[in-house]
Amino acid sequence: MNIAFIGYQYPYGNKDFGKSLDVQIFVESVSLAIEKKVSPFYIDNYMSNKKHQMDQDIKEFCDQLNPDLILFNLINDEISVDLLKDLKKKYSTLNWFGDDQWRYDSFSKKIAQYFTYKVTTDKFSVEKYKKDGHSNVFLSQWAGVELYNINLTEDEIDYKFDISFIGAYSPVRAWIIDYLKSNGINVECFGFNWPSGPISSEQMLNYFRLSKINLNLSNSVNNDFDFVKYNITNLFRSFRFLLQFKAKDFYNLAIKSLKGIKLFFRYEKTSEQIKARNFEIPMSYGFQITNYALSIEDYYNIGKEIVVFNNKEELLKLCRYFIREKKLRKKILHRSYLRSMEHTYVDRFKTIINQINKL
Repeated sequence: MNIAFIGYQYPYGNKDFGKSLDVQIFVESVSLAIEKKVSPFYIDNYMSNKKHQMDQDIKEFCDQLNPDLILFNLINDEISVDLLKDLKKKYSTLNWFGDDQWRYDSFSKKIAQYFTYKVTTDKFSVEKYKKDGHSNVFLSQWAGVELYNINLTEDEIDYKFDISFIGAYSPVRAWIIDYLKSNGINVECFGFNWPSGPISSEQMLNYFRLSKINLNLSNSVNNDFDFVKYNITNLFRSFRFLLQFKAKDFYNLAIKSLKGIKLFFRYEKTSEQIKARNFEIPMSYGFQITNYALSIEDYYNIGKEIVVFNNKEELLKLCRYFIREKKLRKKILHRSYLRSMEHTYVDRFKTIINQINKL
């Protein structure tokens, strides 16, 4: 099978952060699944006022390659609808829809018609696709990239962090982490807009292993009014900086606080969802505590292979408990690693391609 991938080579098009997860999933893992190299067309250099040229170049790329299948992981309007229509007329196309838990109505429903095949990671959205007249819908899930070199004979890991979180800053995540810190739990944070900044994919996988506890924190807004109170308090605190003539500090805290308040009342992402982190952390031989997301029990045995929480108070108790309980933490870590090896993108795409071939 001749497969092409059209998407980003680097996260947000920034080379400093190493290759994107898209490359690891849709190029490297799919290549292993089909035992043939996937041909990528990277769109990083076309994002500033070059979309017309990009459309022409993609058409030429596909005409030369004549692929049996073109893979996409679109989350916005990266590719024009006109181009998607043209490609679907000539080739089989597939998009990975990874946010249907909260974006089906606002995104997936509107562009699904422009793809031959649709992959959703939300089992409750399969029926929605069918109801809206979309065929060739496959249920799959995020996974881990089976490219990590883990030495399971090593008894002791030289841990660098007690507790860490890797992911972009969001007001919800800041609220949870500040709550933990105010109760004596220090969390090292890495990612966009945290003081330590983002790290490369390679560093991320290493840090998963070198942290006694990895937090997997959603940026979904729940109905806990403490989140609003937290942001209102920070908004008033910001005025102290103004009185101290610290304009930049005032601006940063005030803006973050106002964004948090706005999110609570207007953000559409209110439901938790399974994400790639749920698989990446244990596959890197890291121990995780994660938000509970509906259907996570379909992939891990809660309490034996994964530890979940439902609110910040539960998270605080679990952090304190598992920092102390080293033996139990290591047992769960090892079980989760073994289970995660059943959830690789290679296996996911072998299944998807088999489903396509049966149609």
